[in-house]
Amino acid sequence: MYDREAVLIEFSKICGQLKIEYDLFRSLFNRGEPQTALLQSTAPYLFGDLYGIMRNNLFVGFCRVTDGAGSGQRLNLTSNFIVSLDWPSDVKARLEEVNARLLSFRKFVEPARSKRIAHLDLRAQMEEKGPLGNFPIGADERFFNDLEEFLTTAHQAVNGGPFLLSIGGASDTYQLIQALVKAKLFDQCDKCPELDRMNAVLDTEASI
Repeated sequence: MYDREAVLIEFSKICGQLKIEYDLFRSLFNRGEPQTALLQSTAPYLFGDLYGIMRNNLFVGFCRVTDGAGSGQRLNLTSNFIVSLDWPSDVKARLEEVNARLLSFRKFVEPARSKRIAHLDLRAQMEEKGPLGNFPIGADERFFNDLEEFLTTAHQAVNGGPFLLSIGGASDTYQLIQALVKAKLFDQCDKCPELDRMNAVLDTEASI
């Protein structure tokens, strides 16, 4: 019904966007204790809420690209649908093997998506007070390595080329962090000429 290469290209776009969102999340919240402390001391509510929003969005994204293929008129553009397409036997076997690893990671985050994010499961909300969606350290990075291998396997079979998901997109998060660091240093520098001039202006305005 759909051209296999066209379907693969669209799925690759979705995976690429998920990687961009993941890299952005890591650039903000996975750069060590000093940066975490900086964000918390600058705007704890803002960055706390942003952390939760971005984390939940990633959990949905992890599950969305690994949902079932669907059937009939309700097909889903997912790794399972890609596997279901017509492939040479060796390619299909490789896709199934890598997809099994993707689904293994999905098991960690799917309860959070189904019980807390996409739906409000009453029992989970009332009785399961602990966090949902925890996974072993490094499992998320392995997921994207596997996803890149999955996409490369499919692309090589279709057009002979790889798909470099690991390249990711450009981020200017570091500029925000640099600005926050400079602001903190400025606040702590009682003898900075800039601060002296600012205080003089404020004193002048207060006397008017």
